[in-house]
This record gives sequence, structure tokens and C-alpha cells, in this order.
Amino acid sequence: MSAAETFDAPPPQAIGVEFPEYQPTQGDWSSIDWRDVPKDVAVEMLRQAELRMEATDRVFRQGRQRALDFIRTFMTLSVLLIGAFFATALDDAIRVAALGGALSLIAAIVFAWRAMAPRAFNLAGCEARYWIPDLKRKKTLTAAIGEQAASLDEQQVFNDRVIAEMSANLERGLRAVIVAPIIALAFGLFFADPILSALPADVAAAPVAAAPSPR
Repeated sequence: MSAAETFDAPPPQAIGVEFPEYQPTQGDWSSIDWRDVPKDVAVEMLRQAELRMEATDRVFRQGRQRALDFIRTFMTLSVLLIGAFFATALDDAIRVAALGGALSLIAAIVFAWRAMAPRAFNLAGCEARYWIPDLKRKKTLTAAIGEQAASLDEQQVFNDRVIAEMSANLERGLRAVIVAPIIALAFGLFFADPILSALPADVAAAPVAAAPSPR
């Protein structure tokens, strides 16, 4: 496999929500003899690899921020819906429908949290201590640069998988939000009586009409 083939950019859907099943693969660098690679080619390969890593880091940070925004919004809505469930002045069907909607939003919160949860992620660049073996072996700059580009290729594969997993969790959370009205309607129509009958009397109490005041 040539160097050009190795650094072909992955398809755009690699980090898209629509294709969470994407599984990136690392290039085969075992056949590359860096002594035969011109220095300017190795430098350009490293530059392109670092640009790709930096772009991936931006996507990763934006994805985590989006997940945090989802959590804040869905948590607020779920608290309001749970409060509506405990509001005994409302109709029973409406209360149970609110509970169903809240459960869907809680599922969305769980998926958004999984997308935002801390995890390992590679950054562009190289720590200075990793040059020590190359200096001891008096490795040429071209070989050192080329091997660094190959290392970034491996790290980029890991990053793409992390972002694909994040995108998949965000997609699952959005699906939970989309079906929330359907679940709420189903709860209100079909499960109001079974759910309320299983609750304590003070929670399941139906609204009572106010008694007329004596004259």
C-alpha cells in the first residue's frame, strides 16, 4: 500500500450520526522503508496527519458540548413532567402521559451522558520524551517524521472510533426524544388505571370537586 493510499481521508460519515457502525482501519506501514521517502513528503504527511487530528479534536469537543446541552434541556423537561405526574389536580390520563414522556427523556439523558462521559482521546503533537529512542539510534529526521505520521495514523483510528461511539449515543438519545410523545400518548390511553392503582392512595388520588360553601 502506498503512502498516498494510506492517508486517503475516511468517508465523511465516519464521524456522522447517520453511520455509527463505521469502523475505521489503520494503514499497513510495515512495507514502508522511510529511507526511500523524500523528506518533504514525510513532512507533508505529518502535517496532514496533525491537521486531521486537530479537526477530530474539535469534533470531539463539540460533540461533548452538544451532549451536555441535551442533558440540561432533557433534565429540565423531565423534572417538569414528573412534577405534572404528582399533580393530583390534573386528569389521571394526563398525569400518566407525563410520566411516560419523562421516562423517555430520562432514557435520552442516559444516552447523552454516555456520549459526554470522560474517555481517552489522542491529541495532535508528540511529547518530547518519545524522541529519546530516535536520538539514541541516531535516526534520520525523515525516518523520525515518517514514523510519527504512522503513529498519528494509529491514534486517529482510535479517535474515529471514540467519535463514532459518541455519535451513536447521541443518535439513540435523539430517538428517545422523538418517540417520547408516542410513549406519553400510549401511557395516557392504556396504562393510566394500572399505574395509578399500583401507587399509594395519596399519590394516585383523583381530583375531588370542591364542596359548596355553606350560606
